[in-house]
Amino acid sequence: MPQAGHLFEVYMYLCAGYASYRRWTNLLSENEGGALSAQVQRELIKANINGFVGWLLLHIGGIGTKGRRQRFYLTYVLQYYGLSREGIDVNHSMGYGVSLDMFDKMRDDCVIKSTEMSRYTVTHRIK
Repeated sequence: MPQAGHLFEVYMYLCAGYASYRRWTNLLSENEGGALSAQVQRELIKANINGFVGWLLLHIGGIGTKGRRQRFYLTYVLQYYGLSREGIDVNHSMGYGVSLDMFDKMRDDCVIKSTEMSRYTVTHRIK
């Protein structure tokens, strides 16, 4: 499956909905070599993209401390597009984002780091 990759295949085998899974397995059994046309691949991706992305985010969060930063960026983008603090809390309880405390702390750290970099850049350009 060249377009979506191996992780998408794993998702289709393990977590896809019943109808998608049946279509997936039927298509693979019809094509002995397992090579699906680009059109069919795009249709499968389009039909399963939301569940696949959620599955990825959930597993990124389970990686450990390195996954936290990824979940912070996701939460930050969602907050930029209007997600409320209550929404941040709900996302965290479902495993798709960081907690409010962690979000506030990591956002403050990013602001401090950006401010320091901006001052450093301006100071060194003037000299």
